[in-house]
Amino acid sequence: MSILDPDLLIEKAQQLVRSGDLLGRAWEPAFRVLVEAVAGEARLRPVRTERFVAELLGLLATRARIAALVRARPEAAEAPLPAPVVITGLPRTGTTLLHNLLARVPGHRGYRLWELRAPAFALGAPLDQARRELAATTETLDWLEAHAPGFGAIHPMAADAPDECNWLLRPTFTTPVFSWANHIPSYERFLAAVDHRPAYRDWELQLRLLRWRSPGGVPVLKDPGHLWALDALLDVRPDARVIAMARDLREAVPSLCSLCTALQRMEAEPRPPGELGRYVLAMVERGLASLARARDRAPDRFLAVEYRELVADPVGTTGAIVRWLGRALDPIGEARCRRFLATQPRHPRHVYTLADYGLDARDLPAA
Repeated sequence: MSILDPDLLIEKAQQLVRSGDLLGRAWEPAFRVLVEAVAGEARLRPVRTERFVAELLGLLATRARIAALVRARPEAAEAPLPAPVVITGLPRTGTTLLHNLLARVPGHRGYRLWELRAPAFALGAPLDQARRELAATTETLDWLEAHAPGFGAIHPMAADAPDECNWLLRPTFTTPVFSWANHIPSYERFLAAVDHRPAYRDWELQLRLLRWRSPGGVPVLKDPGHLWALDALLDVRPDARVIAMARDLREAVPSLCSLCTALQRMEAEPRPPGELGRYVLAMVERGLASLARARDRAPDRFLAVEYRELVADPVGTTGAIVRWLGRALDPIGEARCRRFLATQPRHPRHVYTLADYGLDARDLPAA
């Protein structure tokens, strides 16, 4: 019997956490589709399969810790959550740069990677649990660097720096992050049809738990994956302000192909470039259609920002965005942004073309 068996994994997780409460059952259909898609389509190498199993068990354990915390401290689930600022856009469109800049504006709160990976500590956790979570996250990043040496240039990450809130969606098993790391067309079809609102209710709950543990500041969140579920995000948080990054698709699409290649090569037998190109193009078309629907529904909640404008004038663009949010970039915020920019390493520019992945400009959706 395969170790990628949904029933066995759920049973093992419940044994590990000594609880049958994994925070409801709304997550289970997505979990089953994901596990079965990875088992049948992803062609994972044996070592990676074992690590993926450990990842799944860890995500189920996260659900159990959240459930236990909510039972013990129900007020944590009701912690006030100000209207969040949400940055999204196709991957590789400047979302990471903008997130790091906005997180440095006084009054804003960007959650750090280690926090997002541990939205709830186990009941009775030691006083130094935060330090332990930071160390565990650092160890995970070291493993990633060892197994995918170029990934840091594609998506810079640090355990104690702001990161993507898809870490809060991973325990829902409803995020395209899994599609980027694995070639799983059946899971992609599932994401296109499923109701994402239960996942976003879990996402909001985890944000409230983070606020309860560490209050203060307007949440500034970032995840390209939101692009594919903006209607659900707005249903759960109609007060959200969404910044949508845009980049020439002739650059963004092959860059996303490159990201998927780097992740999938680390974990599985690589797919032919043309097959990967078609897989990514279908994702992009679905994401852009989702953005168009959501903007038509609530145009006042969205601000479009061009990648080239951000790169050309990052501080000026940040100031314009802060004004759109109804505030001002004061001298302290501007100085923090400039210090951050001054510390960023210069990576060689990588040039990818549509032709590298069997595509050309005629394949791209209309802007």
